[in-house]
Amino acid sequence: DADALVCALYAQKEKEYIASSRIIMTAGCLMLLVMGVTNYFNVMITNFSLRKREFAVMESVGMSRAQMRRMIFWEGILYGSMIGVLTFVFGSVIWQGVAVVMKGRLAYFRYEYPMAALLAALVVLYVICIIVPLFVYKKGIHESLAGRLKR
Repeated sequence: DADALVCALYAQKEKEYIASSRIIMTAGCLMLLVMGVTNYFNVMITNFSLRKREFAVMESVGMSRAQMRRMIFWEGILYGSMIGVLTFVFGSVIWQGVAVVMKGRLAYFRYEYPMAALLAALVVLYVICIIVPLFVYKKGIHESLAGRLKR
């Protein structure tokens, strides 16, 4: 009877440890996600400020703003696809490695590939990769074509 009580207390302690580890890991992942999105915003803003003259030249040779937005849209799709493929390939390899290590260390570890979370993250990634460049482009074209070409 005393052994059962000790086992129950040990199991409760381990559940609390696992729960606190999940909270810490989730917070760490969210921090990395926010840092990544912030970095993406920074890169896009810098990229578009450097490309203002390029956009002005394209517009001066006859490219309409609608065509420009379409080009930027497809660039966003390309960026999102590259990041998505790299995340899927390298993330899967890393995830498998973590699963092998955890199965070796914890007998009760159960491996599940987070397909729903991955698909949700990829959808959010595509939305960010499409909306951010279009938003930055829209904010940067308020100056006249002549003014943008002078720079």
